[in-house]
Amino acid sequence: MNEDRLVSLEEFLKSTDKKEFNSPKEWDTLDDTKPVFTEAELQRFEAELRTKEEELGRRVESLRQEQDLLKERGKALEAQRREYQQAVLEMSQRKEKQAVEGQPPTGPNGELQFHQEMQKLEDQGAKAPVEQEVQEAQNNLPAEPPQNLPIHT
Repeated sequence: MNEDRLVSLEEFLKSTDKKEFNSPKEWDTLDDTKPVFTEAELQRFEAELRTKEEELGRRVESLRQEQDLLKERGKALEAQRREYQQAVLEMSQRKEKQAVEGQPPTGPNGELQFHQEMQKLEDQGAKAPVEQEVQEAQNNLPAEPPQNLPIHT
């Protein structure tokens, strides 16, 4: 009545006072209408609904497994990131220490590096054994982290 799209108790009681409210012609009951769906249509719908629910259940399980795998990969990558950070920190501390002590630069394993001799060897077409080892070690590193990590429970 007040166009607020809600029926208050007061509005309902006012509408029951009208004579149309008590007239049986004004009311349709569920018995007077035909069913919206046949029994066969309802059964087909329920079967289709069960099929979709089963499919969604399988999809949920698949996504859970993917999530668990991604969590494990994330943990492995985080551990690898911490290892790399530690290595970088150790290398920077070693360089600082060498700079303070006035020592010549060293390689990744602490060996001395003599740049002039390495240049001569490169000019001759041969590589220093240490450089070959370092290059081989770098070539053996995976390009990206392993994808099929075991799942731990």
